[in-house]
Amino acid sequence: MEQEINKILKCIDEISEKGLKSKFSEEFQKSVVKQAKVVAEYLGTTSERQSLWFAILFSMSLQRSAIDLEDISRYLNTTVLKILQYHTDLDELVRRKILRKEKPDRRRRSNPDRLTSLCIYVPSDIIISLTNGITKLPPRTKQNLNLYELFDVVISIIQEKEADLLDYTEFCEEIEMLLSENSDCPFVQEISKYRLPILEKIILLCVCIQYTESVISVDLLQVLKTIFNESSNQMKTRKDFLQSKTKLQKLELVDLEMEAFRSDKYIQLLPNGKSLFGEDQNLFNRNETNEKKDLILASGIIEQKLFFNEKERKSITFLTNLLKPDNYNSVISRMKETGMKQGFTVLLHGHPGTGKTESVYQCFSRLSGRDIKRIEISQTKSKWYGESEKLIKNVFDSYRKLAETSELTPILLFNEVDGIFGSRKTTGTSTSISQTENAIQNIILQEMEDFQGILMATTNLTCNLDAAFERRFLYKIFFDKPEKETRFMIWKDKLPILSDEEIRALSNTFKFSGGQIQNVTKKIKLAQILTGVTPDFQEIEEFCESEFLEQRTGERRIGYKV
Repeated sequence: MEQEINKILKCIDEISEKGLKSKFSEEFQKSVVKQAKVVAEYLGTTSERQSLWFAILFSMSLQRSAIDLEDISRYLNTTVLKILQYHTDLDELVRRKILRKEKPDRRRRSNPDRLTSLCIYVPSDIIISLTNGITKLPPRTKQNLNLYELFDVVISIIQEKEADLLDYTEFCEEIEMLLSENSDCPFVQEISKYRLPILEKIILLCVCIQYTESVISVDLLQVLKTIFNESSNQMKTRKDFLQSKTKLQKLELVDLEMEAFRSDKYIQLLPNGKSLFGEDQNLFNRNETNEKKDLILASGIIEQKLFFNEKERKSITFLTNLLKPDNYNSVISRMKETGMKQGFTVLLHGHPGTGKTESVYQCFSRLSGRDIKRIEISQTKSKWYGESEKLIKNVFDSYRKLAETSELTPILLFNEVDGIFGSRKTTGTSTSISQTENAIQNIILQEMEDFQGILMATTNLTCNLDAAFERRFLYKIFFDKPEKETRFMIWKDKLPILSDEEIRALSNTFKFSGGQIQNVTKKIKLAQILTGVTPDFQEIEEFCESEFLEQRTGERRIGYKV
């Protein structure tokens, strides 16, 4: 076995060594016929010339991650035109997945359409298997996959299409081959029964994949842009959906969004389509039917006393009164009469621990009876290319549906939006990550422009707040750190065991936020539970000192020092 593997590697090495500066001449090809036959047998091909290309690229792949036509021409000391004469050999190796294509590197992105910008490489599994002594070519097909493994491969093929590594024909062939290789998969067997055109199979796969990620409505135009480069084909397919001409619609597998939310942009999986998942459909149905899984009910919010500085108190009182059902309905009616948009957008910003989120709970939700649809920005991030934009769009779509079916307009709460509401990146220098963030920001900005309902956002940082976001917030409430009298009221509410004099001493010395005072209170209660003894004032002072991250110097003693 070791001799056999050494023989293959030795032949590859001899081919690549003789190929250096050979111009891929006939003389070179004749000089390595024996070695080519050994490599061809390993690859399972009758083409000795293809085995030569594989050997040369294998050797080059050990030195660099990807090779373009210019790299090959320098290695062989020949022209790119000469290499292109053998494109059928390279195409066949790529088709068999013995070679793979890759995105152009950063140096060539300014001219992505150049043939020389196309990079190819020998897959790592082939390199690893050969160097580890395995004489059989690793499987080049993806067979015996379960449904979710199949979806992962589809995603990778879609990403290759989005990167322009596959044209439409190649893309369709890759999908068809994958489905053919996994014809035993129950999901594939089910969709095969419908005899769908390949385009509609791909659309169905895209909708099903996103359904498993709890994305109920899929952006049809975005899917079509991935499949087609030509806008004419995109529009033709879109018109087919509008006119219900597709087989997918006739078989009731997918359709455009229904009822009040029907549009020519979004499609969704219908019950027949969900049945493709077999027993697993209940898993995803739970995600859909449980639209209120991230909903905080006003009736379930436990009352807590909040204390604010006078300026914040006035703003909060005003909004609290505005959101009471009778006042809100009256204002909305007048806004409709005057042609104004019926949306309230509120930014709660300021220091950490000053009660921004709790104000939404206590004042704007509990007192008005409005439920809260709370969104954490991390929920809108996905590993899939382009998926984050769809997730954030789905946030607003699901809120609209929720508002339509709710007795009282709910609150859409974006909590801790420090990162996403920041300044947008300059396009010329942006990375793929910043491009995604810009796309998400643009979606939010557009949604806020046309927003109907109650949107609230909390943030600790406003210095980097994009001006476009700032303009779209109708109300902005700054939460400053509690003033001395406010701190006194918070301490008194949290620690009634202390005298007014002791509370006054804590308020004067420690300029804490409400959150920090809450932390100290928890420490005191935990100490009571563990020791059965209420901490004395000196211990309370030490708890306060421990709230500071930085080590304080000098004396901080307060109160009754002897």
